[in-house]
Amino acid sequence: MLFSLSKSCYSFCHTTSETLNNTPTMPPQFPGPPTSRTTPVFQGVVFFLTGETSAVTEARLRAGGARKASYLSGLVTHCVAGTEPEEAEVAEAKELLEVPVVGEEWVRQSFRSGEML
Repeated sequence: MLFSLSKSCYSFCHTTSETLNNTPTMPPQFPGPPTSRTTPVFQGVVFFLTGETSAVTEARLRAGGARKASYLSGLVTHCVAGTEPEEAEVAEAKELLEVPVVGEEWVRQSFRSGEML
């Protein structure tokens, strides 16, 4: 026999494996106090990102119940402008679609407070 496991090693490995497999996964953690809400803060929000935005911003939006749009359309409810946003996209959102243009700070503060500000 080339390989043998002692009974104690097998027992330890088997128990450890079961423990790890039954460990509940934790939701992603974001800076800010934990909130307990029954309705996600961004429920019903369809967002479009323009400019350089943080991955945390998008994660907060999604964790809050928002959905991402790949392009500006009448379905978009919020345009999130990062650093160096495309001015044509901002103008289209504001003037043609009458969609509010918000910044990453708005997302952060809304997420932390548990309500859209």
